[in-house]
Amino acid sequence: MELKSCFAGNCTYGPVSATTTPCDDGNDATDDDTCLPDGSCAGTDRCSGLTCPPPAACHQPGTCYRGACSYQEMADGTWCSDGNNGTWNDVCQAGSCIGETLTCVGVVEGPAVFSNGCGGFDLGTTSWALFQIPGALCSCISETGQRHFAFGDVVDTASKCAQSICAGSNFRFTSCLWNGQVVATGSWTGSVVTVPFSHQDLLCESQGTPVTQRTPTTSTTST
Repeated sequence: MELKSCFAGNCTYGPVSATTTPCDDGNDATDDDTCLPDGSCAGTDRCSGLTCPPPAACHQPGTCYRGACSYQEMADGTWCSDGNNGTWNDVCQAGSCIGETLTCVGVVEGPAVFSNGCGGFDLGTTSWALFQIPGALCSCISETGQRHFAFGDVVDTASKCAQSICAGSNFRFTSCLWNGQVVATGSWTGSVVTVPFSHQDLLCESQGTPVTQRTPTTSTTST
């Protein structure tokens, strides 16, 4: 309200004539508070109709303040999905959903041992040739693009063929095939090969569920 007139000590007031006069409506959540023709003060609620869905798997639904959304991260260790079929044991870490890959230290003599507890096939018992072996069901392709064929009756299952992805030294296989079908793929960093989690079932075929595989008992989801 603004002063209209004063006579003999009596003042009269009326609404402000313009709606651009700044004021304070007493609501900290509004902006651009201005006087209205009826004498009231009102601001703009920039959160009206605005929703704040979680921006990522490891964030809670957000809250809006003056048109901006803010979010809280889910607790570390909360079960999540990173959307990558090549990983397992996906959990929140510092606001990001991070899964584990299967890894194996390359070996030439001894068993293939994967980070999920599977393995056991002694790669030292396998012989490989750079030419087609009649009846050979397992073949693996090295980083250099050479195709190696397992001969003899040692690699007699698809699981053993898949575990052969761990063959190190001069082999360093990037894919292994059983009867023409890919059963394992891998990428090498130094002496360690990383294998997509999607190959786990075949790698562990003779051992059942790997001892380190975790099944979520609780989960935190956002709706």
